[in-house]
Amino acid sequence: MLSSKIRKGSCSLLSYLQRVRRMSENGEDARRANRKPRLICFDLDWTLWPFHVDTNPYPPMKMGKDGKIHDKHGDAYEPFPGTTEMFAGLLEQGYKMALVSRTEAPSVAREMLRLLDWNKYFPYQEIYAGRKTTHFAKIQKESEIPYKDMLFFDDEHRNVKDISAIGVTCVFVKEPMSQNLLQRGLDMFTAGKTDK
Repeated sequence: MLSSKIRKGSCSLLSYLQRVRRMSENGEDARRANRKPRLICFDLDWTLWPFHVDTNPYPPMKMGKDGKIHDKHGDAYEPFPGTTEMFAGLLEQGYKMALVSRTEAPSVAREMLRLLDWNKYFPYQEIYAGRKTTHFAKIQKESEIPYKDMLFFDDEHRNVKDISAIGVTCVFVKEPMSQNLLQRGLDMFTAGKTDK
C-alpha cells in the first residue's frame, strides 16, 4: 500500500515537474522570440563595400555627380547596393550600430565614411590594424553593452572565430551585405546561434 502511494506520489511529482519545465520552456521561447541585439556591428572591406581600402581607392577622393566616390585616378567606388537604406531602417527601428575594421588605411576608410555620410549611423567606430578582439573590447567598454547582446557581420573567418569565442553572435559574410543577410543574422541572434 505504501509503495503504491509512493509510486502515485512520484508520478504526480514527475508530471508536475514536467509541466513546470514545459511552462519554463514556453516562457523561454517567448523571451527568445523577443530577443534583439542591442548593438549591430559591421566590418567594412568586402562586407559593406567590394574592395579593400588599404589597396584602393587612392586619395584624395570626392563624391561624383553619379553618386559614386572617385579617387585621384578617377576610379569609381561605391558600397554594396541597399546598405545606406538598410542602416537608415535599423536606426529608425532603434538599433545601435558599430563599425569594426582592422584596416591598415584607417584615414581612407574614414574619408569613405564621411563622403558616404555614414557617420550618423555609427556612434561606435574602431577602425585600425590589429586583432578584432581589441576593437570589441573598446566598443564594449565605451558602449557598456555585453558581448552576448551584440551581433557582428564579417567576411573573414578568422575574425568570426575570434569574436564568436568572446560571446558575440557572428555571421560569416560570404555574399554582399543585404537586407536578407541582415535578417538571417537577426534570426540567428534570436535563436542563440552563431557562425564559428
